[in-house]
Amino acid sequence: MNIVRTFKVACLTFLVATLAACGDPKISAVKGTRLRGDEFTVGETLGKVKECKSADWSSELVNNVTIVTHTCTIAIDDSVFRMSKEKALRDLRDAERVSVQSYNEAVTRATAQLEGYKRQDGAYTADLTGKLEQIDRDIAALDQPFVFVRRFLGQTEEMTKKADEESRARRRVEYAELKERLLREIDSSKSSDHRNIEESKRILENYTSWDDKYAAAVTQTREALKKEIDARYDKDHVVQVKTSFKYREGALAELVYAGIVIDGQKRGSTIPVYLMDPKRMGEFIAYMTKDGFGMDVFGRYDESFPIQADYGDSTSYAQGYKYKGQVAAN
Repeated sequence: MNIVRTFKVACLTFLVATLAACGDPKISAVKGTRLRGDEFTVGETLGKVKECKSADWSSELVNNVTIVTHTCTIAIDDSVFRMSKEKALRDLRDAERVSVQSYNEAVTRATAQLEGYKRQDGAYTADLTGKLEQIDRDIAALDQPFVFVRRFLGQTEEMTKKADEESRARRRVEYAELKERLLREIDSSKSSDHRNIEESKRILENYTSWDDKYAAAVTQTREALKKEIDARYDKDHVVQVKTSFKYREGALAELVYAGIVIDGQKRGSTIPVYLMDPKRMGEFIAYMTKDGFGMDVFGRYDESFPIQADYGDSTSYAQGYKYKGQVAAN
C-alpha cells in the first residue's frame, strides 16, 4: 500500500513540475524561439537530443533578468573521472615537489648570503685602512725640511718658504679631516660587516629550524588533499548539460550559456553545436570531457599548506617561516 502511495506522489510531483514548465509563458516563449532562422524551434531541437536521460526546463530571475534554462542529465564513462583523478594526483605530486623545492632554495639562498658576507668581511675595512695608512705617509712627508728651488727670476727663498708653510698647514688640516672621516667609516664598516654576518646567521637558523616542521606540513597537506581528491572523484556524479537563454518580452531568446555542470558546479562552456543539430550532442559531450574534470590542486595546496614566509619587519625579503596567522616565526 505504501509503495502505491509513494508511486502516486512521485507521479503527481512530476506532473506538477511538467505542468508548471508548460504553463510558464517565459519558458514557452524561449522554447518557441527559432535561432538564426532555424527550421525548428529551440524546444523542438532540444527535444530530439537522445543523450538526455532526463530533461527539464526552468526559469529564474538573475540580476533582474529572466534566465530560462534547459537541463539535460547525461551519463558519461567512468574513465573520464578516473582520468581526472589521475591528473589531480599528478598535480598534487607536482605541487608537493614545488613546495619542497621552495624550502630547499630558501635555505640555499640564506647559506649563500652568509658565505658571501663572510668572504666580504673586512674587505672594505682593509681598503679604508690602506687609504688611512697612505694619509699617514702623506702627513709624515709634510715634516720634511724645506728645500728652496728657484723657478723664476725674482723668486726669493723667504717668499717661497712662507707659501710652502701655508700650503703645508692647509694640507695638514685637510688630512686631519680626511683621517677622521676614514676612521669613522672604518668603525662603521666593521659594525656593518658584523651586523650583516649576524643577521645572515639568524635568517639561516630561522630557515633550518623549520626543517622537521616543514617536512611534517608537506606530509599533512599531501594526505589531506589525497582524501579530498578521493572524496571528489570516488563517488557517483550527476552530470548535466545546461543551456541557458536570456528572456525578454517581445524579443527573441538570447543564448547566454551552454556547458557541462557536474554535481551542481559549472565546468566550462563552448559552442552548443547540438542547437544546430541535436545529433551533435555526443560531439559536444566528447569535446567537453576530453581533458577530464580537473580541480585546482595547486590552489588548494597553497590554501591548505599551514606554513608561509615570514618577512618580519622587512617588506623586501623573507627572514624565515611562520605558521599562517602567527605574528612571528619563533
